Amino acid sequence: MNETQERISEKISDIKLYLEELESIGIPEFEEYKKDIKTKAICERYFEKVIEAVISATVLVIKEKELKSPETEEQAFFILAKSGIIRNELAES
Repeated sequence: MNETQERISEKISDIKLYLEELESIGIPEFEEYKKDIKTKAICERYFEKVIEAVISATVLVIKEKELKSPETEEQAFFILAKSGIIRNELAES
């Protein structure tokens, strides 16, 4: 496994960890959630960390596969879709 592949694996591990942490919080019903500033802040931060790790992993996969460098983060997902690495529906969402 080369350095880029190791970094991709680390990002995937990070994503799994952040999602497990989010799940362990025990998010209440939406109305209660909106009123709980602490829970909202924790959830939002973990969500940000998931997004950052997904974007980093995406860029690393593009580098590993020697694909065209994206001009924007959003474009990175479409590059993966065009290359058949992810589905178009996933890139669009």
